[in-house]
Amino acid sequence: MFCKRLDTMCKFGLTVAGFVLLAALASSCCHTADVIDPVANLTVQAGLASDITYHTVDGHELKLDVIVPRINVGAPPWWKYDGKKKPALLYIHGGGWVEGEKETRQLGLMPYVARGWVVISINYRLARDGKAPAAVADCRKALNWVYENAKKYQIDTDRIVVSGESAGGHLCLMTGMLEKGDSLCGGKYVVGQARKVAAIINWFGATDLTNRKKMKKHAWLDPKDDLEEALRTLSPITYVSKDNPPIMSIHGSADPVVLPNQSEMLHKKLDETGVENKLVIILGKKHGNFSGEERTKIFDEIWDFLEENGIKTTP
Repeated sequence: MFCKRLDTMCKFGLTVAGFVLLAALASSCCHTADVIDPVANLTVQAGLASDITYHTVDGHELKLDVIVPRINVGAPPWWKYDGKKKPALLYIHGGGWVEGEKETRQLGLMPYVARGWVVISINYRLARDGKAPAAVADCRKALNWVYENAKKYQIDTDRIVVSGESAGGHLCLMTGMLEKGDSLCGGKYVVGQARKVAAIINWFGATDLTNRKKMKKHAWLDPKDDLEEALRTLSPITYVSKDNPPIMSIHGSADPVVLPNQSEMLHKKLDETGVENKLVIILGKKHGNFSGEERTKIFDEIWDFLEENGIKTTP
């Protein structure tokens, strides 16, 4: 395990629209005419396809957004692609499995867009629409969609990375660690396809639900299920094996929502199993309140981790 204590880090994040305004302000005071601001250039080299239905279940249309690297040509057909396969990020929002939506997390995904990644951000059934393991099943369906649409969006299926924060961190671990045949919640969901990911980037997600007292009466769980079995099969730590992809976790040392020992337990077991992994602890920080400086250095850690594990982070 590589555990780093980082005291200071620097700011990055902003949605496609917000980026343009900030770039204009920054350019007017900080940039000379011969320097291309990568932020201002984003709308020229990437486009957004929103609210694509990736799965329909129990009357619910599950949607995703895709930010695609492409070039604006200013005339029909308006966009062209460069023909190169790209790394892809499948991103899963947080919200305690009971709230949240894909649009609210777009700001934090811009570092991937700036590097020329295909970025897929998804919605999934929340507790009010489907008890566990519905959200896990939905995330796996989204991973299937990425594979099935890889050619259309020029995705390199050997460079699919899954990531998320909080509940999304838990779901990204489940999505990337489950193997064909794994059974959740007494067989309510059985993994039917072996879909591999190249790496998992977990932002302060829970890893062992059996070790969280608040989960026993959580709205996401079906009270008709065997609680012990449900919590065990919904815990990423249950699925640690030598076949896991490289896993990186980011966690605040003072997180009161998901205690940092959740990440520490997972990475200890990954170490024991021989899985490539890295744990980055941000001293004094709580549930995701990292500064811009910290986020910039976190992303430096992410790029290094991926490259060290053979995942080229640029097209």
